[in-house]
Amino acid sequence: MLTAVFALNFTMQQTYLPKDKEDIYIHEGYDPLIKTLEDNRGIKASLYFDGFTGRRIAEVHPKLADRIRAGVKRGQFEIGTYTYNHPILSLLPYEDCYKQLAKGLEIDEEVWGVKPRGLLLPEGGYDPSLVKILADLGLEYILMGPRDYLRDHPAATLADLHKSYDLLGVFGSKARCIMTDDAVLPTDTQVYICGGIMQGGKESVNQFRSRWYEIVTDDGGKGLAAVSKNDADFVYSDSLKRKYAPKSHWAHFGESLGDLVWKNAEDMGRGWAELAKVKDVKFNTIAGYIDEFPAAGEVSFRPAFGWYTSFHEWLAGSEKVGYVVDEARDEIKHAEYAAKIAEKVGLDTKAAKAKLAEAWEHLMLAEISVGRRACAHVGGKASRVIYSMEEALKARDLAVEAIEKIKKA
Repeated sequence: MLTAVFALNFTMQQTYLPKDKEDIYIHEGYDPLIKTLEDNRGIKASLYFDGFTGRRIAEVHPKLADRIRAGVKRGQFEIGTYTYNHPILSLLPYEDCYKQLAKGLEIDEEVWGVKPRGLLLPEGGYDPSLVKILADLGLEYILMGPRDYLRDHPAATLADLHKSYDLLGVFGSKARCIMTDDAVLPTDTQVYICGGIMQGGKESVNQFRSRWYEIVTDDGGKGLAAVSKNDADFVYSDSLKRKYAPKSHWAHFGESLGDLVWKNAEDMGRGWAELAKVKDVKFNTIAGYIDEFPAAGEVSFRPAFGWYTSFHEWLAGSEKVGYVVDEARDEIKHAEYAAKIAEKVGLDTKAAKAKLAEAWEHLMLAEISVGRRACAHVGGKASRVIYSMEEALKARDLAVEAIEKIKKA
């Protein structure tokens, strides 16, 4: 029996829409996607929310949040974490990584009523210290792209990419690791189950069947899983592209896409229905899969800075944003040291600590990965670069205010 898993990540702070249009993702993207899953109860899905997005869904579309919780209760959905605000974790200091994950988990439990068991790694930004953070926070597994495996294990077979492993981290820490299907081999396996099936193509399902049985022939099929990872936001964004791609900067970003988005979601449903007809394929969540099958062995990977196609674009022109973020972090650390000293001499640091907690909140918001990507919008709408820089400046100013509170104590 072969295992098929659909993993969907939710982060509404995309560069495709300005800040004041973000909620469109929830109403016109996530809603039809969850409805399609509800209409295909035999399909299970692992849903990974960043904390910012999860909390926002609960605020602006509480009925959708209720439906997702209902899916968790009936065993169709697994809730995983996607950090608090989707940073590239390998580019952050250890403490920031811990805070991003801890804050995300706190909101996950608050919104969804369950504690996630696993992390979907944002943008593939991995380093071995993350495994210890996962262990310290009680997370059991990490879902990541296969590029790291192929880079460090060049003799890997196709079957190797469809198993789970014990991933080794610093100080003897371990976490289960499982990889998503991705365009890394001469034949793009992702298009069969992610692109093709989500567009309802029978031919893609047939190709998937052929490719899947090729893997089984190589390895016997036991304990193998195909994990199809897709951005939930693209249910909306892909429709946006289909409608407005010829127009510069997607000029009509504020117009409802309505029927087009629902049609896209319905296409996905037809693809899932076709896949359900494939013999000897079992649907499960990531957590369900790792409960059923033991690790195939142990692996370790070198650090990776991120794998999305625009990473060089992300780095280009980001120096000032990076400088402001680092400056804010330094101010926070200075204020924290001052607060510790003040406490030791008996001063009241309650007000200063409140300011520091607020400063950390803004700093984490500034660390979002898309915050350094230039994305201009028509009508003078602010880009993510402006948003990220503003959050960093707020964090810096709050840290300075914390110092002032200490001086007055």
